[in-house]
Formats: sequence, structure tokens, C-alpha cells
Amino acid sequence: MTSLRLFFNDNSCTCGQLVVASRESQYKILHFHHGGLDHLAQVLHQWHSLLHSIKYAKGKYF
Repeated sequence: MTSLRLFFNDNSCTCGQLVVASRESQYKILHFHHGGLDHLAQVLHQWHSLLHSIKYAKGKYF
């Protein structure tokens, strides 16, 4: 996996698509028609913040 992207379809940012791209240019698209994408975005943001805080604490940044 090389990237994750979120695309929101509504003003409240609850519906949309999560796109997962691989190094081989293969894509998986997950559709969130009935909400929940905002909760997933929050979890991914917390996970990203945690990973970066661990890297900085160890003095390593990739």
C-alpha cells in the first residue's frame, strides 16, 4: 500500500469513498453511502499522529 485518500460527497463529510492505492497502480475503492467515513477519517488521523509521535520520540524520521 502506498497511499490512502478520502473523498467526501456531502457537506457534513460523512459519505464518500476511501481509495487505497498499491505500488503496482492497483486501486481498491470502498464506498460509504450511509455515513461512517467521518469516523474512519478520525481514526486514521489519530493513527497517523501516533506513528509520527513515536518516530520523533525515537529520533528517527523516515
